[in-house]
Amino acid sequence: MGYSIKAFQPVPDSDNPLVARGEVIVGDSGKRLILLKDNQESPFPSLWRDCVKDTFKDDKRVFPKTGWENLDEFSSAQSCYLDRKDARINTFTEEQKFIYHATLSRHKHSSVSFALVDIKRSGLEFTVLGDLVLFIYEPALDRMIAYSSMLGPDGRFDFSRPCHGLTDQVALVGTPLTRKKRLSDALVFVTTRDLANWVLESSSTDLPGTVSQMSSFGSQPDFESFVNRICSKQAYRAIPFNKEQACLGVIRIETKTFAQRFKSFFSRNKVFAYTLLAVLIVICIAAVIFLLIHVFSKPDNSLLYAFTVYRNH
Repeated sequence: MGYSIKAFQPVPDSDNPLVARGEVIVGDSGKRLILLKDNQESPFPSLWRDCVKDTFKDDKRVFPKTGWENLDEFSSAQSCYLDRKDARINTFTEEQKFIYHATLSRHKHSSVSFALVDIKRSGLEFTVLGDLVLFIYEPALDRMIAYSSMLGPDGRFDFSRPCHGLTDQVALVGTPLTRKKRLSDALVFVTTRDLANWVLESSSTDLPGTVSQMSSFGSQPDFESFVNRICSKQAYRAIPFNKEQACLGVIRIETKTFAQRFKSFFSRNKVFAYTLLAVLIVICIAAVIFLLIHVFSKPDNSLLYAFTVYRNH
């Protein structure tokens, strides 16, 4: 199984630490995709995301997890948050301090939504918690399935309850959705809420076109142009779309034939390929020389045979 990963996230309009944002990370030597998004009601969103980021990326206990009852691995992230919080607040402007305390009066703790995707030899293992969606599109079946801990039966986010996430108390709101999927040829999209809403709506009327758009980004500017277009369209229809949180992870999974794997291996290991080719050429030349020497050094027995026949006469 071959695969490729692309990750896109917005360029922040400002460095305001109180603005909820998203972040996409590729970890574990390119075998893991992590999407983190600050929950909007968090009093200090960016700091909590920064503190949990390294745990999600590097701690082997986090994923794959067989259960989420024990969260001891996040204790260091909590210590990081508590140690840095007061010092960061002291750097706030008066306006930022007002916003922080106003938010704190309504929501006591920061939280982060997350999606973790681990690429295995035969497919994927993934966990999603919060207002994020993981889509799997399988061309052979011409269908796309959405996975989220907060999507209702109608395919819409259910915000009648608090947003799911991991809080700075090292506690979960909601239950993480964990799945294992065996895949051969597929496209996987991991998106934040507003972008997911657009995908859900667009794919209901034009699935091939939606998949084509989501999988065609070749660069960060391509993605930003796409987000700006969608944002303008949604604004015209009075539909919320937060560009600061628009993140996308794209995983393309392909089952390669032996010839394709052979070609792919040698394209990634050109020095080895050229060395092996040179060795094979030398071996072939040596074999030809050995054959020629063997042929021309063999005694010509035809004259001896003629002489013997003559004498017998």
